[in-house]
Amino acid sequence: MFKRTRKLLHSGFARPRNWLDYARTSIESPALFREALARVRQNRAARRESLRRADGVALPQALPADAELSPDLLVDRLAERMGVLVLEMRGNSAHIGVGTENLLLALKLLQALVPQGRAKVGARAIALGRRRDARLALRAAQVVFRARTAAPLTLRLEPYDPGPPGQRVSRNLANLRARGLFTPCLDAPGRTLITELLGAPTFEDRAAEAPVDVVYTWVNHDDPDWKAAYQAAKSLGDLSRADTKSADGDALSRFHSNDELRYSLRSVAQNLPWVNRIFVFSNCAPPDWFDPGQDRLVWVRHEEVIPAEFLPTFNSHVIESYLHRIPGLSEAFLYQNDDVIIAHPLPRRFFFEPSGISRSFLEPYGMVSGPVTPGDADYRNAARNSAALIRQAFGFAPTRLHLHTTFALRRPVLAEIEERFADTFRTMRGNHFRDPGDVNVTSFLYHHYAIATGRAVVAEIASVLVKNLDLRWRTMLRNTARPEVQIYCINEGGATAPSRQWHRAVSRLLAERFPDPAEWER
Repeated sequence: MFKRTRKLLHSGFARPRNWLDYARTSIESPALFREALARVRQNRAARRESLRRADGVALPQALPADAELSPDLLVDRLAERMGVLVLEMRGNSAHIGVGTENLLLALKLLQALVPQGRAKVGARAIALGRRRDARLALRAAQVVFRARTAAPLTLRLEPYDPGPPGQRVSRNLANLRARGLFTPCLDAPGRTLITELLGAPTFEDRAAEAPVDVVYTWVNHDDPDWKAAYQAAKSLGDLSRADTKSADGDALSRFHSNDELRYSLRSVAQNLPWVNRIFVFSNCAPPDWFDPGQDRLVWVRHEEVIPAEFLPTFNSHVIESYLHRIPGLSEAFLYQNDDVIIAHPLPRRFFFEPSGISRSFLEPYGMVSGPVTPGDADYRNAARNSAALIRQAFGFAPTRLHLHTTFALRRPVLAEIEERFADTFRTMRGNHFRDPGDVNVTSFLYHHYAIATGRAVVAEIASVLVKNLDLRWRTMLRNTARPEVQIYCINEGGATAPSRQWHRAVSRLLAERFPDPAEWER
């Protein structure tokens, strides 16, 4: 009996469990032990049934090549064979729940309907014909099916394990809508909307109806018009202050493009499907792959937003101080540089609370202290200046920088900051290159101001920063593949240009991770 129980608990169909705890419980509380063992057997039976149904299924014909594919269509086809709970459907993305006993069948049906589609558990692609991969899918909290269509399509399938009659539970601890199901809606074929079960949208869903845009700032060092303007501005710079600037304040390496924008945008398309529109704020011509015929990716020139008296500018602190003035930008928006990559699907609530306040991903240590020092790192001097404004306005000294990752921002807060510190903004905006007198609005000032006024909270994130100046950059690049990493940044900095090996390794990694073109590519 003891050996059979241990074998059951360690079987490939069960989650790893401490069988000694079960053994002790069998002595201390036999009734509790029998109840737990019954659940293990029930889940094991559901997984075996999933394998059986997938092996014996008659697969449908692939959908016609000219069919208008949508998550709605695929969910309807699945609902003909099994119960499907629609947890979320937005654009070309859907999040659905199915019974564990139907998970592999659902994946096989999707693969037959859309042969170019692929299933993944985390970052690992799975082949359902291999038992090891099938069992991996059955142990996962979610399996993602992604199809390379004209507009890439994504379905997240979440298995619900059986419980007492009429009850089921998902292994996804992040399921805020219905991790526990107390209805037999998955026991028979058909489609059920989560709002039908709850009677109304959740507070999170209702808040999610407000659009969230993304803003990028981008420079292409090879753009001939930009290069001419850069050289002219640099030659006319204030040479009397040259010794006060940092070594890389106007270095060409700061403006280098390695086609990261294409892949950063693909990561947003793939992993933030709920995003509304994307704005690229630039003083360069769009890359060749940009399709101006679509309307989701919008190219915005500096002269459309920044007054002529402050142009041209090559100062990212100045450019970032104008983001909230971009015409048509949503009230809540995300901002990131082209070297920031979204590693896995992240929900809207990862960046904004359901109440609408933003989440700030601050470094876990304090690195802002001391006076402004000529020749010191630009970001540090800018943070010192920003900290002085916070100290004067609210009486406390902020010390934590924002991590080099995605920034969650709100336009009204930025406009309020601009109005409150108008003199500082106007002085900074006259600096064509980074200057010791700058403030860093998006990476420091906004977050501490919003926290001080109750419109932001400090949040946690699993991120990796890969820097070309770090001797361990190869190891750090490999670390970006760790399953817990949510966002990573591949950052070039310093006055010295990165090596060819760096550029080749980065290009290869991004092309492998994000091979699917986005809808704005031609």
